[in-house]
Amino acid sequence: MDAGAKGFYLFIEGFTSAFVDHTTVPQSTIGSNDAINISISKTEHIYNSEPAYRFCTEVLLENVTQTKQEIQKGLSVYGDSLIVAVNREKARIHIHSNEPDQVLNYLSQIGQPIQQKADDMLLQYQVNQHKKASIALVTDSVADLPADYLLDNQIHVLPMNILLGDTSYIDKITIQSSQFFEMNKKQGVRATSSQPTMKTVENLFLF
Repeated sequence: MDAGAKGFYLFIEGFTSAFVDHTTVPQSTIGSNDAINISISKTEHIYNSEPAYRFCTEVLLENVTQTKQEIQKGLSVYGDSLIVAVNREKARIHIHSNEPDQVLNYLSQIGQPIQQKADDMLLQYQVNQHKKASIALVTDSVADLPADYLLDNQIHVLPMNILLGDTSYIDKITIQSSQFFEMNKKQGVRATSSQPTMKTVENLFLF
């Protein structure tokens, strides 16, 4: 289990313990969003071996229409290290997957994604254990380079944000070109793009 997943597990464990033990919640926090406003931050991964799945994917959802058990069942086919927390029609999902685009496609049908990230654990593992150069090569997702070429040459990609309707996707990670054209046609809205956030840029260069 990576450090981010472990931290999330400990959070859920503490939440469950407090619920079971009937720990008193301060009156000032009742009705607030503090318990569910869990931001997605950079995950530190431990590189003991090559990961079984490539992307550490986390998503925050609102207006969730499924239970925790239903979400777990629906996502179990896409990877491992699956952790789901649901509270007040909001949910946080953590999963290691080779198909983060399919994960987002599924979750978009049962709620509104409001935040997401997908760390390339395989690239990070290779750079940490088998670094090919003393410098880092960085490009953006507009450069249409083959995925195999990017990985073989340990090239880091700064992805654009693709906005379709009310959902923002990570270009070529949580949405692929074929999905983009299909969804754009189906929704009948004009898609837009934006530069990565400063936090995304910072996380990439800190790695």
